[in-house]
Amino acid sequence: MKRIVEFIALLFVGLFTIVWLVIAWRVWQFAPTTAQPRYVLSDQVKNGATLLAASVGAGTAAVLGITIQASSGDQTRPLHVRVGQAVGASPLLVAGVVAYAVVGFVVLGVGLTNPDEMPETGAVFGTGILGWCAGAFASVFKSSD
Repeated sequence: MKRIVEFIALLFVGLFTIVWLVIAWRVWQFAPTTAQPRYVLSDQVKNGATLLAASVGAGTAAVLGITIQASSGDQTRPLHVRVGQAVGASPLLVAGVVAYAVVGFVVLGVGLTNPDEMPETGAVFGTGILGWCAGAFASVFKSSD
């Protein structure tokens, strides 16, 4: 069962990465016209991209927070060492963090180079960042073992 859940999580991370890199590519390649001055996402794409960004963000942040809490029993080690060990223990967690960071920097770069075409896309990705916040919040309420 664990392998199935890991596969589904990896599928979400991969789908998130592909969808958001395609959106960023399309915004970057977009040439505004008088008929269409900015790149517009369809409602289906907005909903799907928001779902992927928020779920991957919330899941990754929650697992990261819970893993760090679980390893925080040894307060003698510096925080950055504990975080590094917590992240290194799960390749799936590393994939989620790296995917979110890479996609975030790409979306930010596209937004900075195409500010007039980016407002809607930036708002949709911003909802995913709220997912990270929700995941971090949820990790504080981890049930005790």
